[in-house]
Amino acid sequence: MSRLFRIETLPPVVFVTGDREERLALSACGGRIQAIADQVAGHFAPGEPVGLIFRSGPDLVLAWLGVLHAGRVPCVLQYPTEKLNKGYWRDSIQHTMAVCGIRGLVHAPELAEVPGENLLLAPGETPLRADFPEAGSILQLSSGTTGYKKGVAFSFEHLASHMEAYNQVLGLDGTDCIVSWLPLYHDMGFVACFLLPLMLGVPIVMMDPMVWVARPALLLEAAAAHGGTTCFMPNFAFEVLAKAGGPRCPSMKRWISCSETVYLETFEKFQAATGADPSTLFACYAMAENVFAVTQSRGLEVVEVDGVRHVSCGRPIPGTRLKVVDGEILVRSPHSLHAYAGGEDIRDGEGFYPTGDLGLLADGAVVITGRKRDLVNIAGRKFMLNDLDLRMGALFPESAGRIASLARFDAALGTERVLFLVEVPKPWRWAPTAEQMQAIRETTGLESFDCYPVPPAFITKTSSGKINRVETLKDWTLAERAAAPSAGPADLQGDLDAMFGHLDKDRPVGDLMDSMGLVALRMICEDHGVPFHPGMTLGGIVAPEPARVAEPAGEVFSIVALMDGIKLGFGSPWSLVDEAFLDQLSRIVGCPVTFEHLVVPPLPVLLSDLVFHDYFLPRQAHPGFSAVAECLAKIERASLLIVDDEDNFRLPPLCVYPQLDHRSTHSQLEDFLAHRFTRYTLKHHLLPRKPVLGLEITPAAVLEALEDLRMALRKPIMTLAFHQEFMQHTWNWDYHEYRAFQGDEDYQRRPIDLERVRMAIAAYVARHRDACERIPGEGPNRFVMKDPPHFCSFLVNPKAVEWLVNRYDSFCILGLPSSVPFLEKALDRLGKRYFHSPALDPGRDDFDCVIMTGASGQPATTRPVFDLVHAGETAGCPRNLDPEEARQVPTFMVGAPDLLQDLKPEFYDMLPLGNFFLNGGKREFLLEWFHPREQA
Repeated sequence: MSRLFRIETLPPVVFVTGDREERLALSACGGRIQAIADQVAGHFAPGEPVGLIFRSGPDLVLAWLGVLHAGRVPCVLQYPTEKLNKGYWRDSIQHTMAVCGIRGLVHAPELAEVPGENLLLAPGETPLRADFPEAGSILQLSSGTTGYKKGVAFSFEHLASHMEAYNQVLGLDGTDCIVSWLPLYHDMGFVACFLLPLMLGVPIVMMDPMVWVARPALLLEAAAAHGGTTCFMPNFAFEVLAKAGGPRCPSMKRWISCSETVYLETFEKFQAATGADPSTLFACYAMAENVFAVTQSRGLEVVEVDGVRHVSCGRPIPGTRLKVVDGEILVRSPHSLHAYAGGEDIRDGEGFYPTGDLGLLADGAVVITGRKRDLVNIAGRKFMLNDLDLRMGALFPESAGRIASLARFDAALGTERVLFLVEVPKPWRWAPTAEQMQAIRETTGLESFDCYPVPPAFITKTSSGKINRVETLKDWTLAERAAAPSAGPADLQGDLDAMFGHLDKDRPVGDLMDSMGLVALRMICEDHGVPFHPGMTLGGIVAPEPARVAEPAGEVFSIVALMDGIKLGFGSPWSLVDEAFLDQLSRIVGCPVTFEHLVVPPLPVLLSDLVFHDYFLPRQAHPGFSAVAECLAKIERASLLIVDDEDNFRLPPLCVYPQLDHRSTHSQLEDFLAHRFTRYTLKHHLLPRKPVLGLEITPAAVLEALEDLRMALRKPIMTLAFHQEFMQHTWNWDYHEYRAFQGDEDYQRRPIDLERVRMAIAAYVARHRDACERIPGEGPNRFVMKDPPHFCSFLVNPKAVEWLVNRYDSFCILGLPSSVPFLEKALDRLGKRYFHSPALDPGRDDFDCVIMTGASGQPATTRPVFDLVHAGETAGCPRNLDPEEARQVPTFMVGAPDLLQDLKPEFYDMLPLGNFFLNGGKREFLLEWFHPREQA
């Protein structure tokens, strides 16, 4: 054939989304393909590889054809899914681009942070003819089970010869229809379900993998509706469909299991559930290194080896040769791989390449028994890890598909040992019983092993759904060893410049800053191990090797109060904790006592962040984690925690909280999060996080998280209840002093019963002192209170911020860079001048207006002042404006009734300008408000 494809013979493609279908007649899309090709030709040289990242849909298909038409080399890269760790995804994309020489990407518009010189396509509708080149190459990727994906390049000639050889076995023609949910960045979806039907003119019914995951039966429905005749899937998908239900597909001729070990039990379950004719069940052995198919069965063939029944993958397709060396299968064909992109020749002296798969030939047919890297040798006995995965899934069906069987060397025994990681929603509540441990021994044949729970998303999988055992074991080893994970090197000078770069470097900081600035400076100093005192100067803080405070010997009883600072005495002349109280506690526990107030989000969010800290933070290397990691580490090391009902019951309906994302995904809304000054969020704007609406944090969720924290941390947590409004939820807490809430000022004027609370805490400590761990340290008793009273967090209105930054040219920001990330991004985008001031007196006058993002009080200026963060009695109200100017200030919150209908009337007065409380609305509305479709 002179060309791989011809526009007039391209088949139609139907894209199924579940609630609708879109039919694309490719033979009539020459103009759209030409328009894309023109754009690509303007950015990439002839023959240059081009990366493509889209969901499975029309944009991906047209972009791929457009790149091919332009004479460039298209390579489909993985689109990020909700289940994929985004840090690993970004690293894998960068690795692929480096080894394959991909300089730029063509990607979906929602992917704003992918690496490379990115190009967004806006294909036109000009009715031109598209002619594909007669020669060229195509780049696809290996599955990546042993690490990152490798590039595999093939010429048009090799592609055509392979597909012609494979179709001699399949016998596909224009009367067939391929139905697929497989992604095009995987060789089975790319070659068998895309290139092959394009070449043969076979209609395609396609759906995005995440659409199928959400509704597996959709595949059976689409196959029945469109007369599907052929479907390629990995073994696990047959398992899923056996449980999903759905219509029978009488038109189906070929259910082909491929890409991972084919299990007879799975085929039997699938057949029983769907009524599939046994003659339609096939097995295929395939890999990107041979373009796709290596062997293909003629039906369901079963071979017994050493008393175990295996599904045969059939005989080699025409032109392909196999041999087995030391149990490993090697392949050679006219189109098989010589070397991975950027790598050395992988063939032996006879031209065969090693597959890494273990198996045997039975009457010329291939039987795959496992992966070479999945073989574990324990004291001379051999086990296949993929078989262990399947057996563990049968024992723990609620975690089936989310269990990783790993092998690591046991130095004490001098042999390998199996480690099972089981994903469960709450690892602290899960442990295999003695009966289950015995069942594991009997089912797997292992006498000795380790079995640990891990949270969802911990196990790393490849794009085809296989477990990446190398990456998963590395992550587990890091988490196992990380008692106190390092957040990586931090830049002391950079932190100082960001906050205090404009201040005098030679004056004592106590003379330059107010309390907020001194607290911020103290936090920076502590992060870098520099002793703090008000008499120090900014210039004297930075030294070539800052002396870090040595950890003294001895023990300290650490009490961390995750409670309202107002109840402790914040802003009042009195204090709950004084020297006499600390002395009393010290006598009870027999060592020095540290009583520290720490502001954190509500317990459900805190619990999720602690899971991140223990399981996912060790694999990170971002200095932005230093502040939150320090807070979480203090909570985990504490001897005793104290919580109350302020941050967990009263405040949530008014707030939107940041939650660290376990998959390192950056939410579309995270830039709009705004926080008062807190130690916990000092560098939060640098981290992947997602907003949690406060109304989703129900009292039931708080109480459940409280019990989970007790189990997860294995330490006492004392509970204090003050709000009469929530007594039905806190009646069984450790301390009650109910009153109707009148405002923070009420507690500052009429404090809680200080002596009674002290007595309750002392009694609780005395009862639980034996259950409380001490931490290393010594020295005098200390009361540490340097956070604000409670956790104030919400979403700012970006349209109001845009109005503000467009109105003025230069700005003084009273607050931290982490307070309102969207503000600084808007200023940087417009090239506007701004600086941060740690004090209400900026100490300079080169600005047009003041924006308060965390400070409270009245700034020392006559210029306009806007408060974007709720703080103080005049929060949100513009200041220093004449009445006419004030009337032009837009509402800094969305006033749509459907957003506020669920809020209690008494909260309405707490919605000042700048405080964008969105709890009454739906997330879909928020996304539409912040990212209108016409601007996407």
